[in-house]
Amino acid sequence: MAWLGWILCGAYLVAAAIMGVRAERRLAHRPRLPMQWGLDGRPTWTAPRRLALVIVPVLSGAGLFVSAAMLVVRPDGANVPEAVIPGLLGLMAMVGLGVYAGFLWGAGRWDAAAGAPDADDPPPRD
Repeated sequence: MAWLGWILCGAYLVAAAIMGVRAERRLAHRPRLPMQWGLDGRPTWTAPRRLALVIVPVLSGAGLFVSAAMLVVRPDGANVPEAVIPGLLGLMAMVGLGVYAGFLWGAGRWDAAAGAPDADDPPPRD
């Protein structure tokens, strides 16, 4: 049953990579993407595009892989039934992908609202 947890981690990586590649193509004209929005809907700070597209799945993937490793190599006395592990890891992967999808949705909305970038405009400062 532990192998199913690792398969779920791999599926997370594939799904996050596909989402990131699609977003990279869609937002290639933007040198920087917003990483946080204020209550008024305007970005409060930005990051270089590739870093912005990688940081969210890397952080959630790291949490997923650490959790998978802890659940797979748990001590014998641990009180976690083996049937729970794939469900827990699947839930964590879905939450991570949901957070990433929300980030990409926000970046796409910002891109549509901001219009085409002008060549004369300097990149926004952090």
